[in-house]
Amino acid sequence: MFASIFNICIPWMASINFKALLVLRIIQGFSVGLAFPSIITLTRYWVPPDEKGKFLTCLLGVSCGAGITNFISGFVIETFHWDGVFYLAGFIGLIWCVAWWYFMYNKPEQHPRILEKEKLYLYSKTKINLSSEHLASRKRIPWSHILKSAEVYINALCQFGLVWIYYIIIIYGPMYIHLFHDLSPSMVSYSINKFVN
Repeated sequence: MFASIFNICIPWMASINFKALLVLRIIQGFSVGLAFPSIITLTRYWVPPDEKGKFLTCLLGVSCGAGITNFISGFVIETFHWDGVFYLAGFIGLIWCVAWWYFMYNKPEQHPRILEKEKLYLYSKTKINLSSEHLASRKRIPWSHILKSAEVYINALCQFGLVWIYYIIIIYGPMYIHLFHDLSPSMVSYSINKFVN
């Protein structure tokens, strides 16, 4: 919700001062950064272990959202103004938050509209064994081994590089097409869509 509100505030902050805009974007980044860990935590109660791979694949929808946003942005800019993109994305995010609050609860047993049969199914598939023998037999997480592992740092570096390239392409790709090929924003959106498909 905060990220959507901050998104709506971006044009206003941009008109005030660059430093204020930068601070707003940093705070917005931190608020968005909490989303994925929260979703992963919810899978503990809502997604059976044998379906987690499928569910987590659905999180790739974030990339689809970026693609759709890239496609419609040019049309929104030409129709309204550059700030229309931020208002539209912010309001869509707020609508999504309202839907999330209505449909989503921390645990199935807290959900007032879920069928009892569904609750029992989810509970049977996701229940935690909290017996003292089970807790005593659990291994401790080997944090020192993890933090000393070269593979962890290589994976982090690869992920950083992937995200870096991704954002370079979605930010500077349309700018390049617009400036060097002299296309209108809507044509840039159309050409990106043709390239992707």
